[in-house]
Amino acid sequence: MITLSFHLKFGQSLFRAATHYKAEEKVLADLGTVLELFQDKELKNTYQQLSYLPADASRKVITDTFKDKFHTLVVNLLVLLAQRNALKTLPKIEQVYRDAYHKSKGIVEMTIRTSRKFSQDEERNFIQKLQSKKHQPLSVRFEHDPALIAGVQVYEKSYLTDYSARNYLETLKKHLLSQQLS
Repeated sequence: MITLSFHLKFGQSLFRAATHYKAEEKVLADLGTVLELFQDKELKNTYQQLSYLPADASRKVITDTFKDKFHTLVVNLLVLLAQRNALKTLPKIEQVYRDAYHKSKGIVEMTIRTSRKFSQDEERNFIQKLQSKKHQPLSVRFEHDPALIAGVQVYEKSYLTDYSARNYLETLKKHLLSQQLS
């Protein structure tokens, strides 16, 4: 049985090991690449079936497949997760690792939810405007949500700043309803 803190322990341990080997950025990039690879359902299913092989066999398959492509720490993590039938925890482990990495580098994480998909130029301009106001490194992820109607929502830490038309309309509706009741 996997405990709730399994991904926390693995993510934090991986970060400490990567820091020791001065490979924090490489491991972060490799984890991102592995997660992209696992978006392919066939590949993901194939590697999840490794948990049914004997430990030595699953180690050999993973090592032979990834040894020249990813940092040794990431390969070893994949081996451990496959042997514990826990590859599904990889996204959470990556998130814990990324959070630790960003915290250590003083990077502010932000998620920008937009009503329409931004072009790369629009994303770059948006990030530059944010950067000029924050005066510290940013890690920005863009998400598309047509339900916003227009505008953006900015998530930073656990705070939401909502500049969307949907929010404006909901606020206006509440205000009008409160005026009507009084």
